[in-house]
Amino acid sequence: MKKTLFLLLFIPTLSYSQITYKDIISIHSENTFKRSVIENGYELVIKDNKQLIYDNINHTSVCGLSLRDNLFLFRFFNDGIKNYNSIVDDIKNNCTFLGIGEFEGNDYVCYSCSESKYKGDIGFTIFKGVGIIQLFPKEE
Repeated sequence: MKKTLFLLLFIPTLSYSQITYKDIISIHSENTFKRSVIENGYELVIKDNKQLIYDNINHTSVCGLSLRDNLFLFRFFNDGIKNYNSIVDDIKNNCTFLGIGEFEGNDYVCYSCSESKYKGDIGFTIFKGVGIIQLFPKEE
């Protein structure tokens, strides 16, 4: 009986949604960002006139959207690194390498994804054990 109860309580935490490459390349507005993260188990934790910040149910990832320029960013912690690695593999397999970009003193590997809905390129890096995937908007 205890085993059954344990499994019933534990299994739902294993089956939570995770953000995917397809979700990320579909983001092109505040609404598509919100849809992608809410449908994948993220909860709004900060909303002000500058940004939206969401945390996922297992606290393995947080993401944010700048309301000024629709720049989005995903950070993956601890067990979330598996999800980060999966998305990065999909980026490397489906997109074209552009070069190295820099943001806030960190180097990012940048790719152009022809399927993407956003205006810009996608970059990724690991900084202090945290996997980061973010939009590098096209400069106009």
